[in-house]
Amino acid sequence: KISEAQHYLEQYWLLSKDNKRLNYQADAARQLAKMYQQQGDVKKSLEYYQHYFECARSEKDNKNRKLIDKARVIVGIAKADLNMDEHIKKTSNTFTNIKPLLEWKSKTGEKK
Repeated sequence: KISEAQHYLEQYWLLSKDNKRLNYQADAARQLAKMYQQQGDVKKSLEYYQHYFECARSEKDNKNRKLIDKARVIVGIAKADLNMDEHIKKTSNTFTNIKPLLEWKSKTGEKK
């Protein structure tokens, strides 16, 4: 059952967070993100993928560059997935939607 597995993964996430075990937090966050993605909850999936990246990046004792790079790419893909509908809507009729598309693009290029 997904809900039962999800419950145990959330418990794993909380325990690893309480014990400040970043590698375990990263593992739990990645698994939860995958589950939420499979359920179609893209926003919640992105939230956990961001936790995954932050945990991988913050690990001091056992820092793994490949894991950090992989997490960074996955977060980028999840962000793109979250914004896909908006992007498709703005590009579906490019001739009439060129102004909103350019406005959107100029906003996404700005540093926060």
